[in-house]
Amino acid sequence: MQRILGLPPMNQMDAMAPVMTACFTERPDFRPYTALPSRIPLDEMNKKMARLNAKERHWAKKSLEQNFDIIDGPDDNTLNRILWHWAKGVDTPYPVHLAGAHATGLTSLDLILVPEQED
Repeated sequence: MQRILGLPPMNQMDAMAPVMTACFTERPDFRPYTALPSRIPLDEMNKKMARLNAKERHWAKKSLEQNFDIIDGPDDNTLNRILWHWAKGVDTPYPVHLAGAHATGLTSLDLILVPEQED
């Protein structure tokens, strides 16, 4: 979106993100389609803590510890793990080799780690 508006990238990760041109075509496709119904109940709430198994409870407690009241309040590493285990299941190993500033592949993108700075 920012490239369409001519805005500069906000950070290194933003600058290295691939452009989404492959998502678009020169001509629109007006053929009808069948929308898939939502499979997630909109009125469903999180399970009560007592109904969670030990691993689920661990990540639920970590989620409650995060400060979502301020921008960049949650710890990035912890939040990534919470979201990973929510999406993939608590028994799916977290890909540590891909996480953090020293992850596999970041040097090939010419990204560098700089000391913590105030935004």
